[in-house]
Amino acid sequence: MHTRIPPRITCLATIFACAALTSCSDSNDDAREPVRLPGPGPAPVAQELVMDLTTPAPGIPLSFPDGVAVFEEADGEWVYFNEGNRQRRVLVSSIGTPSLINEVVLDRASEGGRDANGQICEDAEGNRLFGEDTGQGSSDSANFAYAGWGVFDNNYNQVGKLTPTSVSSDNQSEPFGCGLARDGSKRLFTTEVGSQAFGATSGQLLVWFPDPDNGFRVWPGNVPASAYPNDNFSDNYCKIATDLSTASSVWIDANNNVYVANAGNGTVVVFRPPYPTAPNASGGCSGTDETGAPVVDPTLGDALDREEFIGAGQFLSPSGIVQSPQTGNWYVSGVFDGKILEFSPDGTEIYQTILDPAQNNPPESPAEPGGLPLSTGHPYALALDKSGNLYFTDLALRGELPAVGPGGGQGKLWRIRFSEDN
Repeated sequence: MHTRIPPRITCLATIFACAALTSCSDSNDDAREPVRLPGPGPAPVAQELVMDLTTPAPGIPLSFPDGVAVFEEADGEWVYFNEGNRQRRVLVSSIGTPSLINEVVLDRASEGGRDANGQICEDAEGNRLFGEDTGQGSSDSANFAYAGWGVFDNNYNQVGKLTPTSVSSDNQSEPFGCGLARDGSKRLFTTEVGSQAFGATSGQLLVWFPDPDNGFRVWPGNVPASAYPNDNFSDNYCKIATDLSTASSVWIDANNNVYVANAGNGTVVVFRPPYPTAPNASGGCSGTDETGAPVVDPTLGDALDREEFIGAGQFLSPSGIVQSPQTGNWYVSGVFDGKILEFSPDGTEIYQTILDPAQNNPPESPAEPGGLPLSTGHPYALALDKSGNLYFTDLALRGELPAVGPGGGQGKLWRIRFSEDN
C-alpha cells in the first residue's frame, strides 16, 4: 500500500499482539571470529542510540522503522533499515562519532522511489530483496498484486518483483520476513503477515524458486520495468504454511531449518527440510489454497516437518529473531514487551534478558494502563554485525493497550554491545 502505517495503527488499536514484523540481517556470515562465550557470556552494556529525532543533529524523524540488516561493503559495514517506506543506511564505523555517516538509499514512492518495508535480504547474486508495495492503495481490497517482494541490483535499480496471492481480501497481504536457503538451492523463504488480529491464523510462509537463467530478476507475467507497477501475480513459489499467526521475522540456520516469529500467538515455529523444489506435485507442492495458489498438502503426500520452537509465555508478540554464528544462541525481541531475550541453541533456556522493563523503577508492564511507552523501547527487528553487536529498530509505541500505535516520527535505531567480562 502507499503507506503501511494506517492499517497497522488500526490493528494495534484493536489487539495486543499484532506487530508482525522482523529483521533479516545478513544470515550468510558464518566465518566470524568468536566474540562471545556460550551460555550467559558477556553481559550487554547499555543500549546505544544510533539515530532518532535528535541524532544526528538536528535529528531525523523515523516513521515506523521495521526491517534492519547489516551488509559488508567496500568501505566497511553498513546498517540498512526501512522506515516510512524509505530505506536508509548508517556506516557502522561512524556510530558514536560526532559526524554520523548516513543516507537514504531508496526514497519512498511519493518522492520518486519505492515503498520499501520489512526485512532486507540478499540473494545468491547479491541483489537486495525486501517488501515493496508501490502502487498499492488503501482501497485495493480485491487486488493485492502490488504488495510483494522487490528485487534490486547493486545500484538499487529494481530488476524484479515477487508477488504471491493473498489469503483473501479480508486479510492484509503484507510481506515482512525473508531469508535465503543455506543448502545451495538459492531458494528464498518469505512470510506474509496475514490478518493482524490476536490469535489469527492467516499468516503465511512461502518458498520461492529462482529462474534457472535470471534468478529472482523476474517480473510476474514478464512485465518489464517500464510497465511497472502491474497487477500480475507470480508463479514461481509454493506456500508451505497458511495458518501462521501474524507471521513475522524469518531466520535460517546452518542446517537449513526455517524459524518464523509469530507475533499473533507469542511463539516461534520451526520448519525443517525437505522443502518443495517446484510449485507442483512432483516438486512436493500438490495442493492449492482458496486463491488457487500452490500449497504444501500433507494429505496428498507432501513433506511437512514443523513444530513449536519457543512456546507461548515468554512474549506477548515476538517479532525479531537472529542467531549468533559464534555461539548458536538466539536473540528474540518482543515489540510490546520492551525486551530482548537470549536463548540457548535449542530454544529451551533463557540465557540473558538483554532488555528488561521489569528492572526499571517502578517496574513497567505493557498490559497495564499507562504501561506504554516502555523506557526500554519497543524492539521490532534485529540484526548482528560481524563483531557480534546487536541492532534493533524501535517502533516507539504510544497510547495504552489495546489502543496503541507507532509514534509519528519518533522511531529509533539502537545498538547493543557486550562487555568482555562475564
